[in-house]
Amino acid sequence: MYSRVKRLRRHGERKSDHEIAADGGVIGHLTMVLIENVTLMKLHGAGDDAVQKPILPELWRAKVVMIRGDKMLFQGFERVGDQDDPDSRLEKQEWAVQVMAVQPAELARMSHHLP
Repeated sequence: MYSRVKRLRRHGERKSDHEIAADGGVIGHLTMVLIENVTLMKLHGAGDDAVQKPILPELWRAKVVMIRGDKMLFQGFERVGDQDDPDSRLEKQEWAVQVMAVQPAELARMSHHLP
């Protein structure tokens, strides 16, 4: 799903409402898969459907806790440090996701960070 994602926690602690509101989020394609009965969400860039290199740390054990209109809230855990090391420490994370209907053509050619 083409979406805007805001990470709501830093080092496991919830960011302030002001900081969350000021964050423009990161735009990309959201993918959710099941790996050995563990859900994994990742956000990857437009046109990167084959490799799906994450543009945010992946969200492990992701679960949806709220859906309202085009917005969803997911809770899970991010790995700290080496994202490929299954023994890396985990920190609680939440993603506020806004599903976007159509990908603007100019965004496919630009950075996925909003100004």
